Amino acid sequence: MTRIRPITYFKEKPLRLLIAGLILLAIIAFFLRVFTPAQQTLSSIPVPTIPTLRQTSLQDAQVSIDLSKIPVVSTYDVFQATPVHLTLEALGPKLGLQATSFKNTWQDTTKRKALVFDPYSKRFNYSNTLVSGDFDAATVQKLQTDTAISIANTFVKQTLGATGLLAKKDDMEFFTKTDSHPEEATAETGNLALIPFTYEKNGFTFYSDSDSQPPVVVFVDSGDQVTGFTASEYFFSVGSSSKVQALQAESVSGEIKAGNFSILKIATDDPSGFDLKNVEQLIATSVTVEYRFSSSSNTVIPYYNIDAEVKLASLPAPIQLTLITPAVKTSVENN
Repeated sequence: MTRIRPITYFKEKPLRLLIAGLILLAIIAFFLRVFTPAQQTLSSIPVPTIPTLRQTSLQDAQVSIDLSKIPVVSTYDVFQATPVHLTLEALGPKLGLQATSFKNTWQDTTKRKALVFDPYSKRFNYSNTLVSGDFDAATVQKLQTDTAISIANTFVKQTLGATGLLAKKDDMEFFTKTDSHPEEATAETGNLALIPFTYEKNGFTFYSDSDSQPPVVVFVDSGDQVTGFTASEYFFSVGSSSKVQALQAESVSGEIKAGNFSILKIATDDPSGFDLKNVEQLIATSVTVEYRFSSSSNTVIPYYNIDAEVKLASLPAPIQLTLITPAVKTSVENN
Protein backbone atom coordinates (compact mmCIF):
# COMPACT_ATOMS: atom_id res chain seq x y z
CA MET A 1 0.00 0.00 0.00
CA THR A 2 1.29 3.44 -0.88
CA ARG A 3 1.80 5.83 2.00
CA ILE A 4 3.05 9.38 1.89
CA ARG A 5 4.59 10.51 5.17
CA PRO A 6 4.81 13.20 6.33
CA ILE A 7 2.87 15.65 4.14
CA THR A 8 2.34 19.28 5.12
CA TYR A 9 0.07 21.54 3.07
CA PHE A 10 1.57 24.85 4.06
CA LYS A 11 1.12 28.55 3.70
CA GLU A 12 3.01 29.70 6.81
CA LYS A 13 6.04 28.74 8.88
CA PRO A 14 5.78 25.30 10.52
CA LEU A 15 6.99 26.76 13.82
CA ARG A 16 3.81 28.85 13.97
CA LEU A 17 2.05 25.57 14.77
CA LEU A 18 4.25 25.21 17.83
CA ILE A 19 3.15 28.63 19.04
CA ALA A 20 -0.48 27.59 18.67
CA GLY A 21 0.22 24.34 20.49
CA LEU A 22 1.80 26.03 23.49
CA ILE A 23 -0.96 28.63 23.66
CA LEU A 24 -3.47 25.76 23.70
CA LEU A 25 -1.44 24.08 26.42
CA ALA A 26 -1.54 27.26 28.51
CA ILE A 27 -5.32 27.19 28.19
CA ILE A 28 -5.33 23.55 29.32
CA ALA A 29 -3.15 24.46 32.30
CA PHE A 30 -5.59 27.22 33.23
CA PHE A 31 -8.50 24.82 33.26
CA LEU A 32 -6.45 22.30 35.25
CA ARG A 33 -5.90 24.74 38.07
CA VAL A 34 -8.21 22.73 40.19
CA PHE A 35 30.10 14.69 18.19
CA THR A 36 33.47 13.36 16.44
CA PRO A 37 32.84 9.66 15.70
CA ALA A 38 35.56 7.15 14.79
CA GLN A 39 35.66 6.09 11.13
CA GLN A 40 34.90 2.44 10.46
CA THR A 41 34.78 0.27 7.39
CA LEU A 42 31.58 0.08 5.39
CA SER A 43 31.16 -3.60 6.28
CA SER A 44 30.70 -2.69 9.94
CA ILE A 45 27.45 -0.79 9.29
CA PRO A 46 24.65 -2.36 7.25
CA VAL A 47 23.09 -0.32 4.46
CA PRO A 48 19.95 1.03 6.16
CA THR A 49 16.46 -0.05 5.25
CA ILE A 50 14.04 2.87 4.85
CA PRO A 51 10.46 1.88 5.66
CA THR A 52 7.39 3.86 4.49
CA LEU A 53 9.47 5.56 1.81
CA ARG A 54 8.11 3.67 -1.19
CA GLN A 55 5.74 5.74 -3.30
CA THR A 56 3.85 5.30 -6.55
CA SER A 57 6.28 4.79 -9.42
CA LEU A 58 6.99 7.83 -11.60
CA GLN A 59 8.48 5.79 -14.43
CA ASP A 60 6.36 7.58 -17.03
CA ALA A 61 7.24 11.06 -15.76
CA GLN A 62 10.08 13.30 -16.86
CA VAL A 63 12.37 13.82 -13.84
CA SER A 64 15.18 16.40 -13.95
CA ILE A 65 17.62 16.74 -11.02
CA ASP A 66 20.52 19.22 -10.96
CA LEU A 67 23.13 18.67 -8.24
CA SER A 68 25.59 21.25 -9.57
CA LYS A 69 24.88 23.77 -6.80
CA ILE A 70 25.88 21.47 -3.95
CA PRO A 71 29.44 20.33 -3.22
CA VAL A 72 30.56 17.41 -5.37
CA VAL A 73 31.41 14.42 -3.17
CA SER A 74 32.04 10.75 -3.87
CA THR A 75 30.93 9.51 -0.45
CA TYR A 76 28.78 10.54 2.49
CA ASP A 77 29.03 9.48 6.11
CA VAL A 78 26.39 7.13 7.48
CA PHE A 79 26.22 7.23 11.28
CA GLN A 80 25.16 4.67 13.82
CA ALA A 81 22.72 6.13 16.34
CA THR A 82 21.20 5.19 19.67
CA PRO A 83 17.59 6.29 20.32
CA VAL A 84 16.76 7.89 23.68
CA HIS A 85 13.13 7.63 24.76
CA LEU A 86 11.66 10.57 26.69
CA THR A 87 8.74 9.69 29.00
CA LEU A 88 6.31 11.57 31.22
CA GLU A 89 7.46 9.50 34.17
CA ALA A 90 11.07 10.57 33.70
CA LEU A 91 10.44 14.18 32.68
CA GLY A 92 7.56 15.12 35.00
CA PRO A 93 9.47 14.94 38.33
CA LYS A 94 12.34 17.01 36.88
CA LEU A 95 9.83 19.78 36.27
CA GLY A 96 8.28 19.43 39.73
CA LEU A 97 5.10 17.88 38.34
CA GLN A 98 2.87 14.99 39.34
CA ALA A 99 0.59 12.71 37.36
CA THR A 100 -3.08 13.73 37.19
CA SER A 101 -6.34 11.95 36.48
CA PHE A 102 -6.15 13.40 32.98
CA LYS A 103 -4.48 11.00 30.56
CA ASN A 104 -0.96 11.98 29.45
CA THR A 105 -1.05 15.09 31.64
CA TRP A 106 1.16 16.09 34.58
CA GLN A 107 0.95 19.31 36.59
CA ASP A 108 2.31 20.96 39.73
CA THR A 109 0.45 21.60 42.97
CA THR A 110 -0.41 25.18 41.95
CA LYS A 111 -1.92 23.90 38.71
CA ARG A 112 0.00 26.63 36.92
CA LYS A 113 2.56 24.36 35.25
CA ALA A 114 1.54 21.51 32.97
CA LEU A 115 3.19 18.90 30.76
CA VAL A 116 1.08 17.11 28.14
CA PHE A 117 2.11 14.31 25.79
CA ASP A 118 0.31 14.25 22.43
CA PRO A 119 0.19 10.62 21.21
CA TYR A 120 -0.61 11.73 17.65
CA SER A 121 2.32 14.09 17.04
CA LYS A 122 4.40 12.12 19.60
CA ARG A 123 5.56 15.34 21.18
CA PHE A 124 5.66 16.75 24.70
CA ASN A 125 4.27 20.24 25.30
CA TYR A 126 5.05 22.17 28.48
CA SER A 127 3.68 25.48 29.71
CA ASN A 128 4.65 27.38 32.85
CA THR A 129 1.94 29.94 33.48
CA LEU A 130 3.56 30.88 36.79
CA VAL A 131 5.90 33.02 34.70
CA SER A 132 3.95 33.36 31.43
CA GLY A 133 0.53 34.03 32.91
CA ASP A 134 1.31 36.73 35.47
CA PHE A 135 2.38 39.57 33.23
CA ASP A 136 3.03 43.20 34.01
CA ALA A 137 4.04 45.15 30.90
CA ALA A 138 5.48 47.96 33.00
CA THR A 139 8.12 45.74 34.58
CA VAL A 140 9.24 43.80 31.49
CA GLN A 141 12.95 44.12 30.73
CA LYS A 142 14.71 43.88 27.38
CA LEU A 143 15.35 40.39 26.06
CA GLN A 144 19.02 39.44 25.84
CA THR A 145 19.33 36.98 22.94
CA ASP A 146 22.61 35.34 23.97
CA THR A 147 21.41 35.00 27.56
CA ALA A 148 18.18 33.39 26.37
CA ILE A 149 20.16 30.88 24.27
CA SER A 150 22.40 30.05 27.23
CA ILE A 151 19.38 29.42 29.47
CA ALA A 152 17.73 27.26 26.84
CA ASN A 153 20.95 25.28 26.32
CA THR A 154 21.21 24.51 30.02
CA PHE A 155 17.56 23.50 30.16
CA VAL A 156 17.87 21.13 27.18
CA LYS A 157 20.95 19.41 28.61
CA GLN A 158 20.07 19.26 32.29
CA THR A 159 16.28 18.90 32.29
CA LEU A 160 15.61 17.10 29.02
CA GLY A 161 18.86 15.15 29.13
CA ALA A 162 19.44 15.74 25.41
CA THR A 163 23.02 15.96 24.17
CA GLY A 164 24.35 16.96 20.78
CA LEU A 165 21.60 19.53 20.14
CA LEU A 166 22.52 23.02 18.97
CA ALA A 167 20.45 26.19 19.22
CA LYS A 168 19.64 27.60 15.77
CA LYS A 169 20.21 31.29 16.41
CA ASP A 170 19.42 32.27 12.82
CA ASP A 171 16.03 30.53 13.07
CA MET A 172 14.95 32.14 16.34
CA GLU A 173 11.62 33.94 16.42
CA PHE A 174 10.64 36.75 18.76
CA PHE A 175 7.37 37.81 20.31
CA THR A 176 5.98 40.45 22.60
CA LYS A 177 4.26 38.82 25.53
CA THR A 178 1.00 40.57 26.38
CA ASP A 179 -1.80 39.95 28.86
CA SER A 180 -3.66 37.80 26.32
CA HIS A 181 -1.32 36.19 23.80
CA PRO A 182 2.14 36.62 22.20
CA GLU A 183 2.43 38.97 19.25
CA GLU A 184 5.17 38.81 16.61
CA ALA A 185 8.13 41.08 17.26
CA THR A 186 11.83 41.50 16.50
CA ALA A 187 14.95 40.73 18.53
CA GLU A 188 15.07 44.42 19.47
CA THR A 189 11.44 44.74 20.55
CA GLY A 190 10.45 41.25 21.73
CA ASN A 191 10.42 39.96 25.28
CA LEU A 192 9.87 36.29 24.44
CA ALA A 193 12.19 34.15 22.30
CA LEU A 194 11.39 30.92 20.48
CA ILE A 195 14.62 28.93 20.19
CA PRO A 196 14.68 25.81 17.98
CA PHE A 197 17.31 23.11 18.54
CA THR A 198 18.60 20.67 15.94
CA TYR A 199 21.33 18.07 15.63
CA GLU A 200 24.30 19.13 13.55
CA LYS A 201 27.52 17.38 12.60
CA ASN A 202 30.10 18.01 9.89
CA GLY A 203 28.12 21.05 8.77
CA PHE A 204 24.88 19.11 8.20
CA THR A 205 21.58 19.30 10.09
CA PHE A 206 20.13 16.02 11.40
CA TYR A 207 16.38 15.40 11.54
CA SER A 208 14.12 12.54 12.61
CA ASP A 209 12.32 10.30 10.13
CA SER A 210 9.09 10.59 12.13
CA ASP A 211 8.92 14.31 12.96
CA SER A 212 9.31 17.23 10.57
CA GLN A 213 9.63 19.73 13.44
CA PRO A 214 12.87 20.53 15.31
CA PRO A 215 13.45 17.95 18.06
CA VAL A 216 13.21 20.67 20.73
CA VAL A 217 11.86 24.22 20.77
CA VAL A 218 12.27 26.26 23.97
CA PHE A 219 10.56 29.53 24.93
CA VAL A 220 12.57 31.91 27.13
CA ASP A 221 11.32 35.31 28.26
CA SER A 222 13.18 38.49 29.10
CA GLY A 223 12.98 37.57 32.78
CA ASP A 224 15.35 34.68 31.98
CA GLN A 225 12.62 32.10 32.58
CA VAL A 226 11.73 29.04 30.50
CA THR A 227 8.02 29.60 29.90
CA GLY A 228 7.43 26.54 27.73
CA PHE A 229 8.85 23.99 25.37
CA THR A 230 7.88 21.33 22.89
CA ALA A 231 10.01 18.21 22.40
CA SER A 232 9.98 15.02 20.39
CA GLU A 233 9.31 11.71 22.16
CA TYR A 234 12.61 10.35 20.85
CA PHE A 235 16.07 11.84 20.83
CA PHE A 236 19.10 10.07 19.44
CA SER A 237 22.80 10.10 20.14
CA VAL A 238 25.17 9.77 17.20
CA GLY A 239 27.99 7.24 17.29
CA SER A 240 30.49 5.79 14.83
CA SER A 241 30.33 6.41 11.09
CA SER A 242 31.14 4.76 7.79
CA LYS A 243 31.69 6.03 4.24
CA VAL A 244 28.97 5.17 1.70
CA GLN A 245 29.03 5.99 -2.02
CA ALA A 246 27.01 9.10 -2.92
CA LEU A 247 24.32 8.95 -5.58
CA GLN A 248 24.85 11.33 -8.49
CA ALA A 249 22.19 13.22 -10.45
CA GLU A 250 21.30 10.48 -12.93
CA SER A 251 20.97 7.90 -10.17
CA VAL A 252 18.88 10.28 -8.06
CA SER A 253 16.46 10.78 -10.94
CA GLY A 254 16.22 7.01 -11.29
CA GLU A 255 15.52 6.56 -7.58
CA ILE A 256 12.72 9.14 -7.73
CA LYS A 257 11.23 7.57 -10.84
CA ALA A 258 11.33 4.22 -9.02
CA GLY A 259 9.40 5.73 -6.11
CA ASN A 260 12.19 5.92 -3.52
CA PHE A 261 11.23 9.27 -2.02
CA SER A 262 8.99 10.85 0.56
CA ILE A 263 7.03 14.09 0.25
CA LEU A 264 7.46 16.66 3.02
CA LYS A 265 5.42 19.59 1.74
CA ILE A 266 2.97 20.41 -1.03
CA ALA A 267 2.15 24.04 -1.85
CA THR A 268 -1.13 24.13 -3.73
CA ASP A 269 -4.53 25.75 -3.43
CA ASP A 270 -6.15 22.48 -4.53
CA PRO A 271 -4.59 19.54 -2.61
CA SER A 272 -7.50 17.32 -3.65
CA GLY A 273 -6.22 17.45 -7.21
CA PHE A 274 -2.79 16.08 -6.29
CA ASP A 275 -2.22 12.47 -7.32
CA LEU A 276 1.22 11.00 -7.93
CA LYS A 277 -0.19 8.86 -10.71
CA ASN A 278 -0.87 12.05 -12.70
CA VAL A 279 2.69 13.45 -12.50
CA GLU A 280 4.00 14.28 -15.97
CA GLN A 281 7.11 16.28 -15.12
CA LEU A 282 9.20 16.94 -11.99
CA ILE A 283 11.98 19.54 -12.23
CA ALA A 284 14.21 20.30 -9.23
CA THR A 285 14.53 24.04 -8.50
CA SER A 286 16.88 23.67 -5.51
CA VAL A 287 18.70 20.82 -3.75
CA THR A 288 20.30 20.67 -0.31
CA VAL A 289 21.72 17.83 1.77
CA GLU A 290 20.36 16.92 5.20
CA TYR A 291 20.63 13.93 7.50
CA ARG A 292 17.74 11.97 8.99
CA PHE A 293 17.60 9.40 11.75
CA SER A 294 16.08 6.10 10.59
CA SER A 295 14.17 4.49 13.45
CA SER A 296 14.03 1.18 11.58
CA SER A 297 17.80 0.77 11.36
CA ASN A 298 19.10 3.13 14.10
CA THR A 299 21.25 4.94 11.57
CA VAL A 300 21.51 8.53 10.41
CA ILE A 301 21.80 8.76 6.63
CA PRO A 302 22.06 11.66 4.15
CA TYR A 303 19.12 12.75 2.03
CA TYR A 304 18.75 15.16 -0.83
CA ASN A 305 16.08 17.70 0.15
CA ILE A 306 14.60 18.76 -3.17
CA ASP A 307 12.29 21.66 -3.94
CA ALA A 308 10.62 20.88 -7.25
CA GLU A 309 8.09 22.20 -9.72
CA VAL A 310 5.65 19.46 -10.66
CA LYS A 311 3.26 19.33 -13.59
CA LEU A 312 0.25 17.03 -13.27
CA ALA A 313 -2.31 16.01 -15.84
CA SER A 314 -5.03 16.61 -13.25
CA LEU A 315 -4.12 20.25 -12.48
CA PRO A 316 -4.03 23.23 -14.87
CA ALA A 317 -0.95 24.86 -13.28
CA PRO A 318 2.31 23.45 -11.87
CA ILE A 319 2.59 22.99 -8.10
CA GLN A 320 5.55 23.27 -5.77
CA LEU A 321 6.55 20.43 -3.50
CA THR A 322 9.44 19.42 -1.28
CA LEU A 323 10.61 15.83 -1.21
CA ILE A 324 13.49 13.88 0.22
CA THR A 325 15.32 10.95 -1.32
CA PRO A 326 18.38 9.14 0.04
CA ALA A 327 21.72 10.53 -1.11
CA VAL A 328 23.22 7.04 -0.83
CA LYS A 329 22.00 3.70 -2.11
CA THR A 330 19.60 2.07 0.33
CA SER A 331 17.39 -0.95 0.51
CA VAL A 332 13.70 -0.11 0.65
CA GLU A 333 10.79 -1.90 2.27
CA ASN A 334 7.65 -2.10 0.14
CA ASN A 335 4.41 -1.29 1.91
